[in-house]
Amino acid sequence: MPATHLVWLEEWILGWLRTDAQRSQGLLAASYAKLRAGFARQEQQQICVCLASLETKGLIVVRRTPGGEPAYLVLTPAGSQCGPYAPGLFDV
Repeated sequence: MPATHLVWLEEWILGWLRTDAQRSQGLLAASYAKLRAGFARQEQQQICVCLASLETKGLIVVRRTPGGEPAYLVLTPAGSQCGPYAPGLFDV
């Protein structure tokens, strides 16, 4: 896979998904609502932009409800190998 430039928030999201998978003993899908919890509205909008970027890069898959709303985030194998993450830096 070619090197992919990630902004800090994208790296944080990938790290959060990896940590959530470890915490849930390998459950691959993380709750979209759980990711956004605790963030201000403007930050939540930035998270949406970053999720779209990560999905375009093939690092995550966003599972949606029948109404089209994001429900779960799935880390792809490429996403689990991508980007350094400093645990505890921006933990929710």
